[in-house]
Amino acid sequence: MKIYNFLILLLSLTFGLISCKEAIEVDPKQSIPSETALETMEDIQAGVFGVYATLRDVNLYGRDLIAVAEALADNTVHTNVSGLRNEWNNNIGAHMDPWEVGFYGVNRANLVLDAIDRIDAPGSWKDAWAGQVYFIRALLYFDMAKVYGYDPTAVIGANDRGTVPIYEKGVVNIDDLELVPRAPIAYMYDFIYKDLDSAYAKLSRNTVGAGPHRVTIDAVNALYSRVALFRGDYERVVNKVNAALANVVGSFQSNESYVNAWRAETHPESIFEVKFNVNENVGANNSLRATFTTRAFLQDQIPSTHGSLAVHEDLMDLYENNDVRKQLIIKGLGNNINRNEMTKFMSRGGVKDLDNVPVIRVSELYLNRAEAYFRLDEPGLARDDVNTIRQRAGLAATTKSGSDLFEEILLQRRLEFAFEGHRWFDLKRLGRNIVKSGRTLPFTDPRILARIPFREVNASENMIRQNRGY
Repeated sequence: MKIYNFLILLLSLTFGLISCKEAIEVDPKQSIPSETALETMEDIQAGVFGVYATLRDVNLYGRDLIAVAEALADNTVHTNVSGLRNEWNNNIGAHMDPWEVGFYGVNRANLVLDAIDRIDAPGSWKDAWAGQVYFIRALLYFDMAKVYGYDPTAVIGANDRGTVPIYEKGVVNIDDLELVPRAPIAYMYDFIYKDLDSAYAKLSRNTVGAGPHRVTIDAVNALYSRVALFRGDYERVVNKVNAALANVVGSFQSNESYVNAWRAETHPESIFEVKFNVNENVGANNSLRATFTTRAFLQDQIPSTHGSLAVHEDLMDLYENNDVRKQLIIKGLGNNINRNEMTKFMSRGGVKDLDNVPVIRVSELYLNRAEAYFRLDEPGLARDDVNTIRQRAGLAATTKSGSDLFEEILLQRRLEFAFEGHRWFDLKRLGRNIVKSGRTLPFTDPRILARIPFREVNASENMIRQNRGY
């Protein structure tokens, strides 16, 4: 048991400390003071910046929640002899693995939330910072729950062993850790709802920062709509989308501005975006740019990387000729000269491999609501929302109805969010098989769920049960 405690302790204290003043000035560095150092307003700010920094990890939004999710699904073709080949082949054990960094981020968040009430500061100030942390903790738990457990809308009962453990208190002293089993799916989603409600209540009174690199009330509503969609809570999806669109941080892009939006350092549609500062990217070998393309910059004519994941021909064929989104796909270089590559992440800030990652864009709100309206037997409203996306892309409005309309909504999700990490999770929440390159991964296969790190299962003395098949 002490071994497991020690692992959790390492997650809370691994990164070196720097001064709170320095952490604020660099906006933000990966640092968090120890529990005893969280005593001032500057300490709390540095701690919150440390929570944000977790999201940049290569196992989260630095790469894997986007790239590995795409490799596992059906949008890509693998072109490299090594990188992500096992994931693309859906080999046993090859999956996303956010467990360690996810709980590291949760513990960081918990330490800040534990300390913030002790700080001598105005209540509105505390609320503004705590609200951001509640949002990020909800996002971390949501992402881990999707990777290691089933979604509420599609469950294989024989394989269901819950999601991940829920910890609400920060751990510094190993004697304070109380092991808990994996939370059941419904309990986990209740907890995520509770965190989002807390974020909403606090941020609605006083929001720090203008977004999209900082959490705002619009980001809370937008994430809430996604979580509710995964839960099948469709009336809530509509309500949260309506609230977000009423005063959204991001700006829905026109047909004319669509491509250039992906060349800007900050995507103008982003409601919440993970920001990477200079010298804080994940490096050339792990970057989304290097994973998806053979260029260092859009104008390059000499290959600089392998470009492990190219656009699959099946996906390419789904784009109509006049679809503006197709302009983001270009021919590769070198070994990928006959491959198509997605250029959404192309050193957008003018610095190699420095790409901010949109987590939630305005376009998603329309597609979340379209699906929710369809489920609520409001086909006209569903059609209106999906046509907002189609017509912006340069396509004619659809008149489809029934199951054809539902498939059109899913098609637009696939085309709009290609190479942004959505496709795998959409197929999974719908309970659909993964079909690619003449082979199929059935939804009933245990490989749909990620393997929990063996050390966690073993050290917990089986309190944390491994997923079936591993």
